[in-house]
Amino acid sequence: MQHWSYEKKPSNAGRNSQQKVFQDMQSPVRQSLPGSGTGLGRESFGKARSQPLKIKPKFRASYSVPDTSADERRASQLRSEKSGEKRGSKRRSSVPEKPLLLRTSYARPSITQLTRKRSRSATDLNKDKDNQGKALRWSRNLGLGATSEELEEAFVTRHMLYKEAMYTGVHFLGRPTDRFPVDKESICIYVHEAFSTSSKEQQAVVDHVKGELFPMIGVNTKILKAEGLQSSTPGKNHPNPYCVVAIETEGSIGKKEWQQSPISSENRLSRFLRRSEMLQPPAQRRVQLYSMIPQAHKTIVKPHDKNPVWGQAFQCVSIHPSTDMLAVEVWDRVDDDSLRKSIDAYNAAHRIGEGGNPIITHKLSRGDVNKSDVFLGKVSKRVNEIPCDGFEKTSHLGGLSQSQDLLTHGKLRVRLWLVHLYRHGKPYVDVVDKRTMLVCLWDWILSFEKKRNGSAWDGKLPQEASCLLYQYALQTGISEETHSYIRWEAYSKHKLDIDGLDAPLKDLGGVLQKRKSSDDKLGIDDSQLSVENSILILMDESIFPIIRNHLKETEGQVSKALKAYKNCEDVLSKYEPSFALPVIRGLLEKALRLCFLEWYQATYALRVQSVRSVDECQRVKLYVDVITDVNKLLTIGMKRWHPEFWMLAQYESYTPIMYDELQKMVNHDIEMICWSLLRHYNDNKRLRKMLTDRNRKENECTISALFSLYAGTQTFVEAQHQIFTGVEESPQYDNLANYHKWFRPILVLWLGFAVIRGSEIITRCVNIDTVSMDNIHAQTSTSALDTAAVIHQLVQFWERLMWPDVCENYVIIHFLIEVMCYFTVLYAERKLEKLELEGYFDTIDQFDISERLCIALNNIEYVKEALEGIPEEIKYDALIRELEDKCGITRETYNYRIRLKQVFTFTYVNVDLIFNSILEGVGKRVRPEIKRCVRDCLEIVQANLSRSGRESSRDALDPIFNYIDSNIITLAKSLLTLNFARMLQLFWDIILRELLYAGSNVEVKGGEQQKTVFDRLLTMLPMLRTYFHNNDGGLSEDELNTPVYWEVHDVMNMYTLETPAIISHFYRVRGDSQVSDPKTAPYGILTVRASYWNGKLTVEVIAAYNLVAMDDAFQLWNLCMKSQPSNDPYVEVEIQPERKFSNIRTSRTKVQRKTVNPTFNEKFHWDVSQEESGQEDAVILFTVKDYDFLSHNDFLGEAVVPFSKIPGIAAKPIPQPMHLNLRVVEPSHTLHIFKSRHWDPESQRFYERHAKRGSVE
Repeated sequence: MQHWSYEKKPSNAGRNSQQKVFQDMQSPVRQSLPGSGTGLGRESFGKARSQPLKIKPKFRASYSVPDTSADERRASQLRSEKSGEKRGSKRRSSVPEKPLLLRTSYARPSITQLTRKRSRSATDLNKDKDNQGKALRWSRNLGLGATSEELEEAFVTRHMLYKEAMYTGVHFLGRPTDRFPVDKESICIYVHEAFSTSSKEQQAVVDHVKGELFPMIGVNTKILKAEGLQSSTPGKNHPNPYCVVAIETEGSIGKKEWQQSPISSENRLSRFLRRSEMLQPPAQRRVQLYSMIPQAHKTIVKPHDKNPVWGQAFQCVSIHPSTDMLAVEVWDRVDDDSLRKSIDAYNAAHRIGEGGNPIITHKLSRGDVNKSDVFLGKVSKRVNEIPCDGFEKTSHLGGLSQSQDLLTHGKLRVRLWLVHLYRHGKPYVDVVDKRTMLVCLWDWILSFEKKRNGSAWDGKLPQEASCLLYQYALQTGISEETHSYIRWEAYSKHKLDIDGLDAPLKDLGGVLQKRKSSDDKLGIDDSQLSVENSILILMDESIFPIIRNHLKETEGQVSKALKAYKNCEDVLSKYEPSFALPVIRGLLEKALRLCFLEWYQATYALRVQSVRSVDECQRVKLYVDVITDVNKLLTIGMKRWHPEFWMLAQYESYTPIMYDELQKMVNHDIEMICWSLLRHYNDNKRLRKMLTDRNRKENECTISALFSLYAGTQTFVEAQHQIFTGVEESPQYDNLANYHKWFRPILVLWLGFAVIRGSEIITRCVNIDTVSMDNIHAQTSTSALDTAAVIHQLVQFWERLMWPDVCENYVIIHFLIEVMCYFTVLYAERKLEKLELEGYFDTIDQFDISERLCIALNNIEYVKEALEGIPEEIKYDALIRELEDKCGITRETYNYRIRLKQVFTFTYVNVDLIFNSILEGVGKRVRPEIKRCVRDCLEIVQANLSRSGRESSRDALDPIFNYIDSNIITLAKSLLTLNFARMLQLFWDIILRELLYAGSNVEVKGGEQQKTVFDRLLTMLPMLRTYFHNNDGGLSEDELNTPVYWEVHDVMNMYTLETPAIISHFYRVRGDSQVSDPKTAPYGILTVRASYWNGKLTVEVIAAYNLVAMDDAFQLWNLCMKSQPSNDPYVEVEIQPERKFSNIRTSRTKVQRKTVNPTFNEKFHWDVSQEESGQEDAVILFTVKDYDFLSHNDFLGEAVVPFSKIPGIAAKPIPQPMHLNLRVVEPSHTLHIFKSRHWDPESQRFYERHAKRGSVE
């Protein structure tokens, strides 16, 4: 493609007739704008003159046909111009300047483009000088690259501006859209209002506009990409697509006939030329008119691509926008040779002979495409249906016509927009520069709207004004980027509110983003410097003052400033490099730091400096108020301002800057206060004096105020971790990290006051503790609640303290735990002392459980439960793990755990002892009453031995039940659950023991009567269990099954047995209770070996150790001879029970003289049958005695080995040899049973034999 060249004729004739012709045109004829065939920008595409043209085309003309009437009028106009051409003077030929293409940056226009100076006569120059006073002058940097030295003044009168606005409204370009819904009438009415014109001036301008030449319409087309294209050539998988763009005109050719021929086809032109009878004006003029239209444009060929991407832009001229169609055809480039080979291969594959017709053929086209190219489809759009703001759409490819059955595949994405190629029938060089005019128009419109709406105007233009400005930029070909620059410069000049600058900033940012997303990068030019300068001025004058004072501003005002800052930052970020972007970020940080500094200084002055002549305590309290305000500000900053700065301005350094600025002042002031007040606290004598001198309230006030200061400082330091969480390089404030060292001297006073004040509170609470007897549901008194509160206050003190040093923190918490345990034991002791002092026991007539006693038990239990939850509450295990991680797992850390357990164990033991002391006191006072009730119970049993057992047993229990019922109501309503169970347990054990004791001392005449009595007592036990269980309202089954219960049950059951059975039980129990533990052998150890094999029982007595020395008759002799006491021991071995092994004799070892560690090594054998060896009560009884020649042999101890543990009999025998602990026969209920059976000789003999073994004497 080549550019057009023009030769301008010097004739001015026919001007009036030409204007008249164009005023009456309904569908105006537009001159085509010559341009490049490879793609044009949205700026001006060429220059021309309104004078008659002598056209010299340098390439073949297109075939677009205008309507006949328009052609006639245009032809007559040309003839009139031609007639005046001979009379005119010869004019210079003009060649259009190179189109101004704004691609990667804002191109800087030359001075000639901004202000075109035309040669005038002297008379014209004088007229211009006279009119300069009346003209409205705009002289400013347009932001288009011109500097103050290069840019000359541009003179634009109000009349010129008004005429351009009217011309823009009258020649409205494109179809109205939702974005610009107004029509030309609305725009013209708004123009009249904006310029405040009179009716006479309106009519004159309207007549002048109608008298000017109509502008020509250019259709800019950008072919973006295609998708899913398929080749229709056999054997070819991927097409070689390219696109053809041209205007289809249907003015004089039938629609069906026109659509049958593709664009650029010679068939269309030949058909059109043959129908010469339909063409007006004559053929010579028609050919000349067609030659003015550019040839159809073609894109490059994308070889072997189903989804090609072009991104090429072209411009076509529409003569008849109401009927013209913009068509984009897609073709497949195919060479004739390759096409013929593909068809032959396809025919051969389908077995088509030489004489047959091929199935696949192709249409040969003519014109601008190769004859062998294949048509793939097209997309068309009527020109008058193109929206005024353009459109971008993906459309399916269609056929040549709707009636033709042509299968097409694929989609094509195209962008279209319109432009005026000529305005006023003149090239742009003959009028004021279009950008200068748009700048003036924006300035005029903004001034008008600002004046009309007042100072409260938000900068939003009405739709008519927006459409007017957009139409002017569209019609004159001003790019979207240039328009955004002009709009921003206009708004920034008028210094509107921040809201009014929001839309221009976003629009400018969007345009720059599009350029940034393109292949080219934004370069550095004067437009960037102008934009950055205007943004910096806006920041300094409007945005940063609000941000610097944002703590006092309203939230809405701050939000507006942050949004404006974000928009400015987005605009500046589009430039690479951006010089102003780091500047505004630094200025924002500076504004925030000044804001926090000024706030702190004002707060400190208000809180501290305004108060004079204060003491130490008051001084600390005043600064506590300051640090409290600082922490509140941090909280507000983190919860309110930081999210707002992040969401609205994408600024994430708000709270870090706030903290960094505040910590400087806080660090300095707190360190100075601590140094001035605590530097004397390193003296232990002074600390001791402050602790003991409790009458000085100022000491306590200062200590309390210092702890509040410590707590506020700790809150401030903890905020650092929350603020800088997730920050890669968080700052390290070493001085703040060791803030606890400032308060270390006062720590001893805090802990000391905690112990002293806690002890005083607990003692005072116990002394003034009163129980409201009116409240029957009271289970604890105020003293327990206060004591538990003191314990929890220590926990809260530790949690609030949270000493940063891990090792020191453990020492502190361990000390506090010991204090808590001390408080618990102290409270229990004080309550016990008060109980013993005031006598909370009712001793009149019979002992009754009082509510005061119940509440005392509840109080102690309540405080104990409060202490038990302390380790979990303070997370002691986590603290120990942290200590181990910090210091490593050492013996000290292990001892810490053991020490804590020991402290708690010691505390619980002491509290339980106090509980037991109270319960023992209760038991001592309850036992006589229960003993009397049990005695009455047994009297009833003896009196009713003849009646049935169950009925007499129930009646016998009435005295016990009546006594318990008299106390159970008080217990149930006044005791805690655990204490209620303890009290019931106390009654349960006392009643069982008293029943056993009373039953064993009942005088009976024989075994039958004894058996009957204890049968009745055994019948009473389940009744007692049911009563104390009370359907899960009393003691549980586990609590009822105490050792006392089973002991009583077994003893009562033995009273009902025969004597042999009791003897068997005695030996079975003795055998099961035999132990082998040298550490618990006060009477010595006997070593033996036993086995059973083939009916023979073998026992070997090996030795004995550490026997009790019994030879005391010669102690004086032994003392004189310096000899040790000794024995003459021997061992008796017998099989028991004697009744079952009467045929086995008792064996004994030899006597070993003068020793307490004899060695025997003697074996004994007995014949024992298999049946005898399997008896459960069969045992081997070893009795160690001291041989005495003058008197009876002394008993030294015995040991029992059951048959069930001997190798050869037992499945799991005892390891051999056996080391048996020697022991004596202790008094037991079993021996008492034998003793009570005075009518049974066997029982008496057994008792006499074993009663002698009750001790070693």
